[in-house]
This record gives sequence, C-alpha cells and structure tokens, in this order.
Amino acid sequence: MKKVIEKLRSENEKLVKRPAVSPEKVELLRRKLKEHKDARVQLDTQVDQLQAENAELKKEKLRLQQKLRVAASTLTSGGSGTAQKAVDDLQAQLVDKDTQLSRFETETKELKQRLARQETQIEELQFQLETRQTHDGDSAENDELVQELEAHIEALEEENAKLQNELAAFDEEFFEEIEDLKYKYAQAVREKQQLEKRIRLK
Repeated sequence: MKKVIEKLRSENEKLVKRPAVSPEKVELLRRKLKEHKDARVQLDTQVDQLQAENAELKKEKLRLQQKLRVAASTLTSGGSGTAQKAVDDLQAQLVDKDTQLSRFETETKELKQRLARQETQIEELQFQLETRQTHDGDSAENDELVQELEAHIEALEEENAKLQNELAAFDEEFFEEIEDLKYKYAQAVREKQQLEKRIRLK
C-alpha cells in the first residue's frame, strides 16, 4: 500500500495545475466510496463466517467417519447388512458434500483476494479525491477528472454485485442440507451399532 501511496503522490505533484472538483461533487463521490467500502467490509465478514462454518463441518465429518470405522471394525454378518448399506450410502453422500465444501473453501479464498484488491482500489480513489480536489484549473479538465472517478466507482459497484451473487450460491439452505445429512449419518451409525450388539447377543 505504501508504494501505491507514493506513486499517487508522485502523480499528484505532476498535476498541481489540475482542476478543482466542485465541493458538491467531491462530497457525492466521497459518500459513494464510503458506502462501497462499507459493503466490502460486510462481504469480507460474510466470507470469514462461511469459511468458519466450512471448517466446522469438515471437523464433524471426520468425527463421524471415525465412529464409522469403530463400528465397521466390530461388524459381523447377519441382520446388520441393511444398516451397513445405509451407512455406506450416507458416507458416500458426505464425501460428495465434502468435495463441494472444499471447492467452496477455495472459491471463498479467491473472493477474499478479490475483495482485498477492490479495497486497495477504493483507498486509491479516496486518496485521489482528497489530494486533487484542492487543485485549480478549467472546468473541462475538472469534468474529465470527475468522469474518471465516476467510472472507477461504477466498475467497483459492478464487481461488488458479482461478489454478492457468488456468495449467494452458498446460502443457508446449502448448510442446512449438510446438517441434515450429518444427522442421518449419525443416526445410521447408531442403528448399525445396535444391530451389531443384537448379533453378538445371539
């Protein structure tokens, strides 16, 4: 970030005769940038929360798999075949969900990187606004600067919308499905263990 600031300051020195932006326009642009920055913070927080949920789901899956290995080690023959099939089916589903979660984790990391880049751009634009607004010049150049800043803001808003849409793909329903699957899996493991006990008592 230091290099970015130094570069902008260098450009600023060359633009001492650049136009002054009207106070009203400056304030409008500043408000839009602040709103955009606040939205970035919210998205970043949302990504962090989703990553934490993803990590917890993976831990729970490992715990369930460990229970399955313990149950399978004591598995005999007979009436537990149906329970074994149910457990195997649920385990296959969990593996599939785990693959989806791994992909999701990768995508959220990429989103965080994009958010960081957008945050840097916002800071650059804010710096430009704060340093260039004091310069004098004609209205034509002034309009050009304002248009340049507005174009940057519009691009940031489009990127923000894309990020929100991508995060929406991993909604609450997706995680509820995972939780339901975990419950069914644990239930099947318990039923299997009960059948094994009955077999051993015969």
